[in-house]
Amino acid sequence: MVRKILIDDPEFIFPLSLQQVTLYRSMQGKSELHKSVSQKQMKVFWWILLGTFVWQFLPEYIFPFVAALAPLCWFASRNHVVNFLGAGRGGVGLLNITLNWSNITSTVITYPYSVQVTIFVGFVITTWILIPVAYFGNLWGSPTYNIMSNGVFQKNGSDYPFESLIYTDSSGNQHVNETRYHEVGLAYSGAQYTWEIFMWYASYISSFVWCGLFLGPKIVKIWKARKDKGEYHQDRLSRIIQQYPGLTLWEWGLLTAIPVGILLVIVATKSIWMPTWTYFVALGFGAAAMLPMSLVYAMSGYSIKVGFFNELIYGYMIDARGSSRHPLGQLAYRIISGNVWYDARIVLEDQKIGHYLHLPPRDVVGIQIIANMLALPINYGVMRWVIASKFDYVSGRVPDPAGQWTGQEFKSYNTAGIQYALVGPKKLFASSFFKPVLYGFPAGAVAPIIIWLLHKKFPKARFDLWNSTIFFASAATFHGNLSTGPFTTFLVGTFFNFYLYRYRRKFWNKWAYISGAALDTGFNANLLFIFIFLGTTGAVMVNWWGNNADNIERCFALKK
Repeated sequence: MVRKILIDDPEFIFPLSLQQVTLYRSMQGKSELHKSVSQKQMKVFWWILLGTFVWQFLPEYIFPFVAALAPLCWFASRNHVVNFLGAGRGGVGLLNITLNWSNITSTVITYPYSVQVTIFVGFVITTWILIPVAYFGNLWGSPTYNIMSNGVFQKNGSDYPFESLIYTDSSGNQHVNETRYHEVGLAYSGAQYTWEIFMWYASYISSFVWCGLFLGPKIVKIWKARKDKGEYHQDRLSRIIQQYPGLTLWEWGLLTAIPVGILLVIVATKSIWMPTWTYFVALGFGAAAMLPMSLVYAMSGYSIKVGFFNELIYGYMIDARGSSRHPLGQLAYRIISGNVWYDARIVLEDQKIGHYLHLPPRDVVGIQIIANMLALPINYGVMRWVIASKFDYVSGRVPDPAGQWTGQEFKSYNTAGIQYALVGPKKLFASSFFKPVLYGFPAGAVAPIIIWLLHKKFPKARFDLWNSTIFFASAATFHGNLSTGPFTTFLVGTFFNFYLYRYRRKFWNKWAYISGAALDTGFNANLLFIFIFLGTTGAVMVNWWGNNADNIERCFALKK
């Protein structure tokens, strides 16, 4: 649907793909001159990879203290206010520094600096400003509803007994026990999670408006030329790729029909508690979001989540008589609709890598099919291992001292399922507590218009770099369990993509992507090693000063 716009057009660079392309080209090193440079790059790559592999044992296993350095806690480790502000695990992470690459990643190199600034501004506003104001000011349900949790609560702040609200009728559909619901009441959530919904709504709408204003004319121009067999783009890469035969519409249709048919059977047999007709709506909304979301990703490398909007649509759809209201049906709808865009993003990025490396498009698709077939059993096996070995942490039965196995995504899915499927958006937004969330839609529509007008009025000011879609999405990121990364990421990103990129461009061109790839590879290799040789054996690091049993950051008064 969008290949002709995103892959063939050289203006859409897919920033994250450039790092992989640089590494692959360095490994090839065809010409003698290129071989000399490539050999130096690969030597540096392997040294950085080895150094990262060895270093990561400290924050990940031996010395987790360095994973979140909280200077505020060092000077007042028994002061709750200071601990809440300074802790990177369970606090807002003010001036918190991480030396764990998993909390930084190579996005400090692959994201354009304007994107990094936008992300950090969103983090500062929501995490360093809004959370302390709401927490200490007792605003929007705080502290009755834990602001650092994305769980779901009753009005008095106790856990929401959602299982007691569900009953199954004779046809196998799940419904709400209205008598029990009136006893339990509305499903509330913490302030951070609640304004997160506002931000995601704004981000979703902003993506359509932003792309229409800033990229609309270009999209229309390319779309009109879609019958020219790729000849609209006459850059060197496009001319090379045009020589290779691409997949026909019939082949694309077959690749689409097989998974669509398999999923249809699963949905129709009521295995996932989702009405069959909503499956087609899920595919439609996923396809509609593909172009604007892909455009944002192709320019910035930043991936926008669409789950909350999909859940809202599903909640209204199943408000009809006879529809199953099981929370897992809502989760299934979210995954199906969201994965239309998420999987398209992966396919497009791989196609762009193939475009840069002059690979035939048909070969790239074939490799993608094989890779997915291999990934399915591996990913499933890892998932089963996590459930078997980390379930007590993920479920909350046992607190995770490292703050990394807290199951925040699972809790978020559970909360959304209860609020949108079980309770329903009609009841939810009839409440004054949740009604402000709906203002996210007009906010997302108006923000890009204001930026576009400012850009037209002051083109030299580069207001077009302030992408409202990315701002809202970054502001919607949940930092209840881990807030130690963004500050360090911004500092490292400023060094790489502002200082080096602007003032040491030759050095940046030669070493930036290679360094990022080496750091990521070293971290992943270390994680795999720990998983295979330590995780599967149940080996646990002993507690010592750098691995304190109560709080590894030494923020001992974090919890009241």
